[in-house]
Amino acid sequence: MRGLQLNKMAQAVFVVVATALAAVACYLYFPGAMTWDSFDQLRQARVNEYSDWQPPAMAYLWRHLLWLQDGPGVMLVFHVSMLCLASVLLCAWGIRQGARFGAVFALIPLLPWVVNFEFVIWKDMGMAYAWLLAAAIAIFYADRERFPLAAAIAVLGCFLYGFLVRANSPAGAIFFLPFLASCIFKRKSLLFYGLNALCVVLAFLVLPKMFNTWVAAESRHPTSYVMFDDLVALRLAGVTGDASILSADDLARVTSCDLWNKGEVGSAFCIGDTFEDLRANRYSELKAEWLSVVPNHLGKYLAYRLGAFMTLLRSPNSETYYISEFRVPKPPYLVGADTQSPSPGAAWIEDYVARAAQALPMLFKPYFWLALSLLLAGLMKVSLRRHSPPYYLLPLSGVSYLVGFLPITPAGDFRYAYWLCLIATVSLMLYLVLILSRGRTT
Repeated sequence: MRGLQLNKMAQAVFVVVATALAAVACYLYFPGAMTWDSFDQLRQARVNEYSDWQPPAMAYLWRHLLWLQDGPGVMLVFHVSMLCLASVLLCAWGIRQGARFGAVFALIPLLPWVVNFEFVIWKDMGMAYAWLLAAAIAIFYADRERFPLAAAIAVLGCFLYGFLVRANSPAGAIFFLPFLASCIFKRKSLLFYGLNALCVVLAFLVLPKMFNTWVAAESRHPTSYVMFDDLVALRLAGVTGDASILSADDLARVTSCDLWNKGEVGSAFCIGDTFEDLRANRYSELKAEWLSVVPNHLGKYLAYRLGAFMTLLRSPNSETYYISEFRVPKPPYLVGADTQSPSPGAAWIEDYVARAAQALPMLFKPYFWLALSLLLAGLMKVSLRRHSPPYYLLPLSGVSYLVGFLPITPAGDFRYAYWLCLIATVSLMLYLVLILSRGRTT
């Protein structure tokens, strides 16, 4: 008994230390790293005017946090708080399971493939951390005879925020919502999972549009970005289209653009003037062109989209691509703001991530996490049957989320696989704790 108490104390200390280290790291990067997306969402929050180019949920929440501090810092604290709270809840759950290494969850905020984007004010992080917190609450209370109502409301709130904050989140929710619902309602059947997946589809058709209408978000046709890439790729593949949409000069500028040549996506940044004119003034022409060309050249279109997706996955022989972001801007946090010089502690974190990527580059390539998630799903399905929650749905959520980028791959950036990496990491820890705790649950 005394040994068990000492073990719990040691793990509790480990949790406190890990949380403190994450808080210190957050302080080192306060008020948070930002890119154009972040600046634009902060601008929308400040003026209380929204567009659907970025899902407005994050900017809308940001608006209601600005009274605490006019800048990105409040959103950074919000994100990191969700991550740390999820880690602590999972640690407490692991200790309750009686697992020797239950406190391993305290490492989550410190892992190099998590900390690399941990301080960036992106909707990718908002979705990942909100969903991780939802999963942690669901797992923590799953063994209760009756799931607490307050906990169920918290799970639903975290899930809905993550659902609304990224446009392609429904791809991951197809498996994630059934997991959460199973923890709450103690149901495990294919019919139950199917009904929850149907709820995801219906929510995708209704909720984003309702939210955009509620906040009066301006329509900026975000799908035009993907359609433009498709038309550029097909024209370069020899498919004849409307010359007024893409000129020979436009195509020449794309083929000489480094961004396009790295992954054959992002042509809008290569010929921004042409794209912006089509998006803002001639969207109906762009859409009509896409509907005319793509269905008639489906083979070339699918080959292009598959190629872009494979670039996102990378390969053992390919280089890592855009694996971290640490640029912290100076006030007043507007586009074009100067970047702060990193402190010695912040520089150490950047070096820590860079060394990890150099030593184990596969950990910063989505293909590795995709393969690990499929393996974990199989192992969990086969060997964890006696446990109530269907844990195997968690890694499948990461898989389906990544596969959801197949028709819309915007770039080869590692951040688009962040939910896959995070939930695969947590799933591996869950699996080890559950296996090691068999017959020892307290």
